[in-house]
Amino acid sequence: MIRKTIYFILVIIFGIFLYFSRHDVVTISEAIRQGKTIWILVALLVEMLYFILYINIFRKAFELVGLKRTFLEISPLVFGAFFVNILAPATGHAGTILFADDSKRRSESVGKTVVGVFITFFAIYLALVAFLIIGVINLRIIGELGFGEIMASIIYLAITLAPILALWAGHFRPSALRKILNFIFNAQQWLKNVFRKTKTKSKSWVDESLSEIIEAAESAAKNPKKSAQLVLIAVISHFINIICLLFIFFSIGIKIKYGIVITGYAFGEITRVISPQPEGVGTVELTMVFIFSMFSISTLLATTAVIIYRAMNVWVPMFIGFLSLRTIKSFKSEPQKS
Repeated sequence: MIRKTIYFILVIIFGIFLYFSRHDVVTISEAIRQGKTIWILVALLVEMLYFILYINIFRKAFELVGLKRTFLEISPLVFGAFFVNILAPATGHAGTILFADDSKRRSESVGKTVVGVFITFFAIYLALVAFLIIGVINLRIIGELGFGEIMASIIYLAITLAPILALWAGHFRPSALRKILNFIFNAQQWLKNVFRKTKTKSKSWVDESLSEIIEAAESAAKNPKKSAQLVLIAVISHFINIICLLFIFFSIGIKIKYGIVITGYAFGEITRVISPQPEGVGTVELTMVFIFSMFSISTLLATTAVIIYRAMNVWVPMFIGFLSLRTIKSFKSEPQKS
């Protein structure tokens, strides 16, 4: 009954989301009509390949922590989590609940599942660094590397390096990591006390977080080849996304240099990660158009290309995620016991 209620609430929220996004749907339709159909279809096929790789990053990360999942088993969870992350954003990881609940129903370790999701996003963020470096160099060459781009890069690198340091500390200096987690816990409690908010976390949060990070560090250390393969797949997935964006530019008649596409994509992705908006909706589009305009690309044409790309990268998986919810165990009706 509770699961049906949650599903019903998500459907209502999705309906409200679509209502308020109706102007975006019209904009996307107009943008697609401006492009050549053949190139848009090619771009869509390339983006489908990206999603296949994206799903396999989760699958490989789960293997790294000792959880076996087939492609068909994990696909609805990945898309469902994407959908939930947009409608119920919580630092971009609200959808982790679906993975955790699935593992619980399989009588598997929820902690390992959370670690697997943690490793997945860590690999994706780390893989983007190579493209970010290329983007920064390109902006420096044309003299357009400003304070905003530098600060965004620093924030993103901090977000990326933090898990690396946490994994290193979890493997070599767990006592130091415990002190850091204790400091974070105490700081959160102090802030909640200042704003007179209910203290929801217990002290066990420190032990649970420490255990999960140590487990992730040990898994990565024991399987260096699998860890490297995971990051490599993540790098390829970013590369495929860039190819998709390149074809979209072709569809509107722009022969754009690959380095420029990398720059726009890289800064769009770091905006998505650091933006408070779910999947960076709105902010990513503005950032990418702004970056492309630095390379003397028409703002109108850049906007058209970015809108089509984001339709494939955000709207398509969101709709697939919505359709996937009914196939996920968390929302299936339990068989009645006789």
